[in-house]
Amino acid sequence: MCVSRAAAWSKRHASTIHLADRVDQRGGVRQPDRCVLSRRRTVLAALALLGGGCDQANLGPVNAATSPPAAPSAAASVADAQESVVMPTPSSVTMDEPGGDAPDKELAALTRLVEAKEVGKRGDKWGTLKIGQIDPNHWKRATIFGTPTRVTFTYGDSSHAVSAVVYEPSEGPSDPRACLAKFLRFANDMATTYDIEYQVSPVYDREQVIDGQKKPMAEVLVEGHVNYAFMANDYVAGIVAYDSFPGTCLVQSFAAVSTRHPAAARKARDVWINQAAPLLLWNSVTVKDKAPGFDAL
Repeated sequence: MCVSRAAAWSKRHASTIHLADRVDQRGGVRQPDRCVLSRRRTVLAALALLGGGCDQANLGPVNAATSPPAAPSAAASVADAQESVVMPTPSSVTMDEPGGDAPDKELAALTRLVEAKEVGKRGDKWGTLKIGQIDPNHWKRATIFGTPTRVTFTYGDSSHAVSAVVYEPSEGPSDPRACLAKFLRFANDMATTYDIEYQVSPVYDREQVIDGQKKPMAEVLVEGHVNYAFMANDYVAGIVAYDSFPGTCLVQSFAAVSTRHPAAARKARDVWINQAAPLLLWNSVTVKDKAPGFDAL
């Protein structure tokens, strides 16, 4: 399905992905209200959980062994998109609508994810994970219909972006690359279900620093188009697999709508990849040295 359309889609949406320098910031763990994803959010979440099966696309650094180049400033990213962003009044920004009273709420929300000064941490229901978030106070915990996850968050009721964490038995090798490959095999079924055509980057090897120790990560970048009835949209996504307990896989993903504002969506994805994704870790207070159970919602 996706291979037959990938070339035409790639020609329409081809771009170079600029990755920002990583930062290591800490924030508090907050337990937000839960919401249930609408059909549009379910499709967006499917993209966040999607990543393999198509020809590899030129998304991201050519040499994965080197550090990613510094990204242009937030102002430059807006200029690249040739869009003038009218940001909302601060008092109008809420968890329900991060775009507040801006005339273009989606662009304003994506720009917040690019320019947000706060990078914090949120937790899962069981208090076992600390999950990095850009603009952490404006994400809601959510549920993906038919797809249990350790935790899922949506950025606003309109789901300008979605992030999800999957934790499960590895059923084989449990290094980040092996877990990422397992995750991508599972994602093919979702691509068929939601009629998603997409391209995925090569796997890039990265590192996160936890308590002064370097831990391996493996990541891919995804760009796709959903042909689901009444839900046709373009999306960008990032998927990261982590070094977890032996015999387990821990994978996190992020997706944003890019139909009308592709440059802003890509930039938001890249900021998440570099600033939020490396912050995910097990909560040493509640988990200690034993792998937690595979609870999911």
